[in-house]
Amino acid sequence: LTMVHPAVTHVGQVGQLQDVQIFSVPNSEWESVQEDVLEKLSKANGVGRVDVQKVKARSKRGGDEL
Repeated sequence: LTMVHPAVTHVGQVGQLQDVQIFSVPNSEWESVQEDVLEKLSKANGVGRVDVQKVKARSKRGGDEL
């Protein structure tokens, strides 16, 4: 599926789910290629669904929460 668009790179599978894969597009390119990437991925052979995930910063626990 990385051949669908030059901005798309394969990150890996989700846990033990062999039929669920994660792909990445650089934030700097996402706004300009979003529609094209989503359309091409959705139409690709073997793709049942495409979900977009946003990267969220992980928050650290305070010392008293443990």
